[in-house]
Amino acid sequence: MRLFVAVFVALLFGSVFASQRIPENEGDMNSRITVIYITAIGFAVNSMNTVLPLYEMERNMFYRHKASLMYGQKAISLAFTLAEAPFIMLTSTIFCVIFYFLVGFTVGVGKFFLYWLFMTLGMTAFVFIGEAFSAVFRDSQTAQGFGAVLIGMSSIFCGILIRPQSIGRFWVWAYWVFPLHYILEGLIASQFNEDNTPIQPALGSPFYEFVLRNCQEPGIMPGLPLPEGCTGTAEEWVFVSFGGQFAYDHLLLDAVYLLGAVVFAKAVSFTALYKLNYLAK
Repeated sequence: MRLFVAVFVALLFGSVFASQRIPENEGDMNSRITVIYITAIGFAVNSMNTVLPLYEMERNMFYRHKASLMYGQKAISLAFTLAEAPFIMLTSTIFCVIFYFLVGFTVGVGKFFLYWLFMTLGMTAFVFIGEAFSAVFRDSQTAQGFGAVLIGMSSIFCGILIRPQSIGRFWVWAYWVFPLHYILEGLIASQFNEDNTPIQPALGSPFYEFVLRNCQEPGIMPGLPLPEGCTGTAEEWVFVSFGGQFAYDHLLLDAVYLLGAVVFAKAVSFTALYKLNYLAK
């Protein structure tokens, strides 16, 4: 199912930009950011939901084997990790190879690798978070309910629907806690770093004000369309649009967080398998 979804989503969303591979204005940039957001959250949901019923079935089988002293939680935890790894990497690779070049992202080994890396880390984190939920809760339906809460909170406070600089002080903790922010920052900041593609500002937007302040052409009146030679770049648009919060310098922190989320999820799964047994009478 994951492989099928990877191919379908890559072709569906990638083909939208097949005829317009280079962004020209803020609308084009917003379209690309939205597609990155939709595909990232789509794979998060798919990765989590596909693992829940399978893990519940294997978990219940493990309870019986554990009672018979056949094997312990170390074996099943290691088995799930080793079994998931190739499927996650294959799914991420298939999606990135199709989607990345259809959309018209920068052709370069470094940027492609970073895009692939954060897609892979994101899928890995949500697969193992799904396993942790399935290990902690009684059945996959309950685990799916709590997973929906995680996905919902992540999508609201990841920095796309509400830009980081606009998140209220009371909710700023959610921006830093939930994992989708780190996936999207890795995808967006790595892709548009040092991207000098000219972007025409929309009248009255924050990017318009930024370009107006930095434009060297004399006699420009605020509130009027800027001349063709007075444009910003894609990198500057990302900087202004996200209030400087989505930065290339944060990529190492993003990767460390996602790896930490994977380790934490595996630790929760291991502990739950050791402590809990929902089939015990």
